[in-house]
Amino acid sequence: MSNREQSTTEINGTFLFPQLLIHALLHMKSLPADINEFVTECVKEYAGQFRFKQVQEFYNSYKSDNPILEYTKTSFLHELINKTLRVQNIDMMFLLRFLIRDIQQQLAQHQRQSPVRVYRGQLMSIQEVERLLSSVDQLISTNTILSTSLERMIAEFFY
Repeated sequence: MSNREQSTTEINGTFLFPQLLIHALLHMKSLPADINEFVTECVKEYAGQFRFKQVQEFYNSYKSDNPILEYTKTSFLHELINKTLRVQNIDMMFLLRFLIRDIQQQLAQHQRQSPVRVYRGQLMSIQEVERLLSSVDQLISTNTILSTSLERMIAEFFY
């Protein structure tokens, strides 16, 4: 196998593993105790911290029919999900499976049939920008939830 073939195999594996893992999590049977298991772990993690109150509020207010609201209003949840996906923490992904599934279902319900322009503000290193520019017409994969806005000015606020 040539170096080019080997690096392509590595890239494909790096791309496919998180996709397959999320796919598996989305297809696992949901149990009523899923949220309790997640909150119990968060209580251990955030005991005595400011985030502890956010965990309690999340537990008391979470509704599976509007998970994106929870994701956007609760900073601990936003940070935890993105960190979990970014570092591919499989244990935490498993605990978050109910929320990942609920977010995916809500996004599917609101999916548009025609393209829509959205904006995202994000600080990036020059190397990251160069990598994106060199990837035009190629597959680009992210392993976090990309928050976007229909309003350019709102997106610009975040960088």
